[in-house]
Amino acid sequence: MDFGYETVAIIFSILALIISYYAYTISKRQLHQPTLEYLRRDYRSPEMVLALSILWSYKRKWKKQAVEEGKTLKDIVSVEYPSIANFEENNIDIEQDYDKKLNLINKSLSYQRRLVITFYYYLYEVFEYKILTPRMIFEYWDYDTLDIIEFLKLIEMEQAKIFAKRDDKKEGYIDATKELLKKLDRLRDASFEYSKKKKSFWGRLSAK
Repeated sequence: MDFGYETVAIIFSILALIISYYAYTISKRQLHQPTLEYLRRDYRSPEMVLALSILWSYKRKWKKQAVEEGKTLKDIVSVEYPSIANFEENNIDIEQDYDKKLNLINKSLSYQRRLVITFYYYLYEVFEYKILTPRMIFEYWDYDTLDIIEFLKLIEMEQAKIFAKRDDKKEGYIDATKELLKKLDRLRDASFEYSKKKKSFWGRLSAK
C-alpha cells in the first residue's frame, strides 16, 4: 500500500503526540512524588500524631458530655474550649522564662488545633491547585479520615471569638475564619465525591 507524504506526516504527528503525552504523564508523576511524600511524612510525624490524638480525645470526651447533658457538641465546645484556651493563654503570658513559655505553647490545646488545621488548609491548597491528583490525596486522606474536620471547625470558631474579643476586631476575625473554614468543607465534600465515583463502574475502571 502506498502512503502519501501527508499520511505519513499525520501518523508521525499522532505518534509524537502519544509519546509526548506519556512523557508528560511520567514527568508529572515524578514531580508529584516529593509533594506526596512530604505530606505523608508530615502527617505521620510524632507531633501530628499527638495533636490528632489529643483532638480526638477531647471530641470523644465532649461528645459524651453533650449526650449526658442533653446538649449538642457545639454547646459544649462553646463553653469548654474558651475556658481551656484562656487558662492556657494566661499561663503563657505570665511565664517569663523563654524555654518554659515555649513548652507551655507546645502543650496547649490551641497549638494542637493550629498544627492540625494548618495541615488541612495546606492539603486543601494542594487539592485546589491540582498539585496532586484527587486519587493521590483521597486514597490516603479519605472521607472518614477527614472526620476530625467537623470538630476542628467548632474549636476554630471559638478561637476566632477569643482573638476577636482580645484584639477588638470581632467581625473581621470571625468572618475571615468562616471563609477559611469553607475550604475545609470543600475538601471534605471532594473526598466524599471521590469515594462515590470510586464505587461506580467508570470510577473503578479509571482507577485501574
